[in-house]
Amino acid sequence: DQAVPVYIAARHIEAPRRLFVCTTRSRPVADRVAEALAEGPDRSRTVVIDPFDVPAIIDKLEEDEWLKSARDPVFDLTGGTKLMWAAGHRRWTDVGRGRAVYVETAQRRLYFLDTFETAPLQPIMTIKAFLDLSGLAYKKGTPAGQQIPRDPALRETLWDLRWVLG
Repeated sequence: DQAVPVYIAARHIEAPRRLFVCTTRSRPVADRVAEALAEGPDRSRTVVIDPFDVPAIIDKLEEDEWLKSARDPVFDLTGGTKLMWAAGHRRWTDVGRGRAVYVETAQRRLYFLDTFETAPLQPIMTIKAFLDLSGLAYKKGTPAGQQIPRDPALRETLWDLRWVLG
C-alpha cells in the first residue's frame, strides 16, 4: 500500500522492466504505480502473492522469467509485510547479483542494502501524480499542480508530504 515510496524509488532507479510483487489487496496500488510511471505491459507487470507464505513467494520469484533474465536486478524492499521483505531479501541474496533498496520516507533517503550507502530523495512528483497514486479523483481540465484540495485531511496529507511534490 506504499504507492508514494515505491513510485519515488522507481523514479530514482532506472530499470528496463519492473516486476511488482503485491497482494490481492494491494494490486490496485501496484497498477496505479505502473500507470503513474507510464510503463506499458512490455515494461512492467505484477505478480500477486500470499503475503504470509514465504516459500510460495520465493518459488514465484525463482520461476519468474523476467527476474531470471535480468542482468542487474534491483529489489525494492519498500512496503509489504515483514515476511514479504524477508522473501524478497532471500531471493536477492540467492540471485547473487543486483542491488536491494529501501525507501525511508521519514529520513527522505534511499538506502542501498548491499553497501548501506544512502542517497537523498528528491521532490520528483506533481500533485496530480500524488493524487493518482493515492487513488483520489483528479478533476479533469485543471492544469497539473493548480488544483487546491478542499478536504482538510487531504490538505494536511499533502502538506506533510510536500517534500516529494515538485
